[in-house]
Amino acid sequence: MLTLVGFSVSNYHNKVKLALLEKGLPFAEELNWASKDEQTLSCSPLGKVPFLKTGRGSLCESVQRVNAERKANAELMARERPLA
Repeated sequence: MLTLVGFSVSNYHNKVKLALLEKGLPFAEELNWASKDEQTLSCSPLGKVPFLKTGRGSLCESVQRVNAERKANAELMARERPLA
């Protein structure tokens, strides 16, 4: 499952959240005020938010996140299509 990490006051956070909602992808949200703790820095080397946690690591840039969401949506749709 995808986890969107950041805070909802951020336009960047909301851009990614909207893309996830529009695609109907399941995700959770985790509040993070851009703290520089070890856990945050392991996912976002510069400590920037938002970032997206995936099963294969994290994505730190909004363009990467949106492209990853598109790919995940295509894979999800391919699994849900009925066989002809």
